[in-house]
Amino acid sequence: MSEPEVRLSPVTANTSGFEYAGLSHVGHVRRRNEDAICIDADNGWLLLADGMGGYQGGDVASALSVRTVLKCLQRGSHGDGLEATAMADALREGLNDANEAIRQAGAANADLSGMGATMVAACLTKECLVHAHVGDSRLYRLRDGTLEQLTSDHTVLQAQVDAGLIGPLEAMQMPSRGLLTRGLGVAPTVIVDVGVHELAEKDCFLLCSDGLTDMLDAREIARLLGAPGAVDDVAQGLVDAWVQAMPKLILSMDGLVLKEIVLDKERTSIGRKQNNDIQIDNLAISGHHAVITCILDDAFLEDQNSTNGTYVNGQPIKKHVLQNNDVVELGKYRLKFLTDTSQPGLSASEMVDTAALKPFDMTSAAAAAESVPVASGARDGSAIRTQVLPADALEHGAPVEPPLDRLGVIQVLSGANAGRELELSKSLTTLGKPGRQVAVITRRPHGYFITHVEGASFPTVNGRTLDAQAHRLGDHDIVEIAGVKMEFFLKT
Repeated sequence: MSEPEVRLSPVTANTSGFEYAGLSHVGHVRRRNEDAICIDADNGWLLLADGMGGYQGGDVASALSVRTVLKCLQRGSHGDGLEATAMADALREGLNDANEAIRQAGAANADLSGMGATMVAACLTKECLVHAHVGDSRLYRLRDGTLEQLTSDHTVLQAQVDAGLIGPLEAMQMPSRGLLTRGLGVAPTVIVDVGVHELAEKDCFLLCSDGLTDMLDAREIARLLGAPGAVDDVAQGLVDAWVQAMPKLILSMDGLVLKEIVLDKERTSIGRKQNNDIQIDNLAISGHHAVITCILDDAFLEDQNSTNGTYVNGQPIKKHVLQNNDVVELGKYRLKFLTDTSQPGLSASEMVDTAALKPFDMTSAAAAAESVPVASGARDGSAIRTQVLPADALEHGAPVEPPLDRLGVIQVLSGANAGRELELSKSLTTLGKPGRQVAVITRRPHGYFITHVEGASFPTVNGRTLDAQAHRLGDHDIVEIAGVKMEFFLKT
């Protein structure tokens, strides 16, 4: 396995009293860096774009976004610093231009069709910071030890929080955090949020995409931002903490630890044969014994009709949602599942981009001050993608639908299990045949959604082939997965 690519932008300073650095880390899953960062130290411009996870051309969309916004800023400044109002107008215009540029590039090249990006930009003037953003890339400020999020995510969950339908803590546990209501390149027009913030001595600012905040909570981010040290050290600390938070398995036998495995793939196979991701060469283990499927922040263990069975915490299972510290038993072997960020020893598996901005004391450019990193991370797998609702779904004041109060059921209509019913009471249910075609149905507050997970062909709903995005199921929809027809309906 090749080492991950790491690129570090040089630390630079300018006369406004800020120091900047950028760190880009590509792990073992993505072949391309789908994020883009631009730091213009002379003008105090920070731009960060995140290619929409899993879509072809995400790297093109993010790079195009940054280049387009940068050109717009350069065109408006004419070598002079912009005042706050002019800066806000330039950022809004730049992100709209980026939206159009992505759409034109996608229309001109079928391989790039459907690409998109989220973006956050922060620009310094003499007395304030002006920001603009689209999507779920964020801007934070650390002031006097208190971390404040200055942007509001353009996501379905945030809309539900704003409407009072769910609480912030509940939203953090939901599996649909990646469902966007806005993104660059998604619709002919895009609404850009712009904000202006006064500067105070030793303010620290953080720009990041959703990968970082999916792994690190606000308390941990605040601790890392407030840590002493050089600007690039603080940026590296954010990356290291993100890496530490990735889930992993600890393989052992008779109390002896044999191996540590990072769950950096959407599907991880376990068995005796060599073509498994985790090979256990023991006759008590079946050739293809079990599979772990990772969907967003959840991991699902499924026995593959093994001879001796799969056990979790001493209990036999067919399918099981793994929890932190669960022990999977395969014969004499044990696999401990860990998601606790305090557990040491994770290696990088995805991709995190980090840039950093370090201010000096505003009263004295010679005095050292706190570090201000700008970080971006993204989790991605072969079938986990950023999803975007239609532009008019929530953006223009459309009402949020009431919470779901009826239980969904799948009834098998064909094949050996015809007539069997499966209640969709869990947050996520997998259907299909591993290696051929697998889909997942997620239960969300406002309905049931089906998403393609594995296989060259996609499931159909009412005879229409799905695309990569999540599709909401309607009462009595006919679903076909791996050649088996099923009916979805809501219990009365």
